[in-house]
Amino acid sequence: MKSKRIICTFIISAVMLAGCGKTDAQPSQPMAAPETVTQYEETDFTVLPDEGFYFQDTLNVTALERNLEGNPAMYCMEGGVDDTGEPYAQVLEYSLVQEGEWEMKVIGQNSLAKRVKRAEKAGNVDIFIMPFIVRGDDGNLYALLQTGQQQESGGTNYEYSVLQLEEETDSFYEVPLRMASDTDGGTDYSKEDVIKFHVMEDGTPMLVFRSGAMIQFDPDSGAQTAVYSTVPDNALEKNVGYGEREFIYYSATAKMLGILDMDTMTVAGHFGEEIDEEYRGREWCFDTNTEEWQMYAFNTSGIYRVSESVSQASATRLSGEGNFDGLTGATIYDVQVDSAQNVYLLIRRESEDSSDYMRQWEFGVITYSPAEEK
Repeated sequence: MKSKRIICTFIISAVMLAGCGKTDAQPSQPMAAPETVTQYEETDFTVLPDEGFYFQDTLNVTALERNLEGNPAMYCMEGGVDDTGEPYAQVLEYSLVQEGEWEMKVIGQNSLAKRVKRAEKAGNVDIFIMPFIVRGDDGNLYALLQTGQQQESGGTNYEYSVLQLEEETDSFYEVPLRMASDTDGGTDYSKEDVIKFHVMEDGTPMLVFRSGAMIQFDPDSGAQTAVYSTVPDNALEKNVGYGEREFIYYSATAKMLGILDMDTMTVAGHFGEEIDEEYRGREWCFDTNTEEWQMYAFNTSGIYRVSESVSQASATRLSGEGNFDGLTGATIYDVQVDSAQNVYLLIRRESEDSSDYMRQWEFGVITYSPAEEK
């Protein structure tokens, strides 16, 4: 029997384990509001399934993913030592079922335990964490494995691998990423933390570092294929919408939604002037259904359907005025929209036990559904 410790950031034993250049295209003309909008109402709030997902006022896993069936899901690693003192690791999938409850599934129980034992046996790895577990644009489940050795100076040199997890066979395919220093600026990315991990439709892994740099890697060899020490408009530092050929983000400089060309990493244009400027300035989250390449954007002003291309895009609000006013004061981390247009939001809000002397929080997924006609 294994000791039950859910870790979504890290734990420490013999090793550490762990679990929103082109010139701008001409602005699109303001769009007329749709003749009818969908009125949304809150229908459910489901508390996160385990306290390991958060600590005090901090959420450790800030993304909603989809499971194999397309339902909202969250992933983290469970790790520790078993009753014999052997280290182990496995990925836990929590899927949100229709009844508003979480269903748990274990992935990689044996294969990941062998992997962490190999790391311990090597003797030169004292950090072994899995900071991101995501559903790639190709539909596969990926984990970013981060290992490292602490230096006498106090710093840490990191190494990264991408694990493609086989969800039905308890196995994985590992590709070590061959990180190289930026020869121009002398930046050693092996010493930096990763703030975003994404896998594109062709399997290309993409890492965004805390400095704002972005690196893409060959999915087979792990060699660097593109390095951008800076990204225009700091486009990838906040929440990003991943399109088929472009990234969508909010530009604080232009006070508009921006389009970043995925191939050239240049700002190809801005859009969203049909949205009131006060609404545009609110924090955005994005969701893309990669089966249809339909993107949605959300902030507390409403849910928007985004029609995007590399040179031009538009946003159409689908929800009624004030439908999400109940979220005032909540922190919104991510959004997901299903085929029935239900909206799932990963949030933090003050609990009923909170007071002026001690603020207390609850973390969960709040569901908004189209209101039934009366």
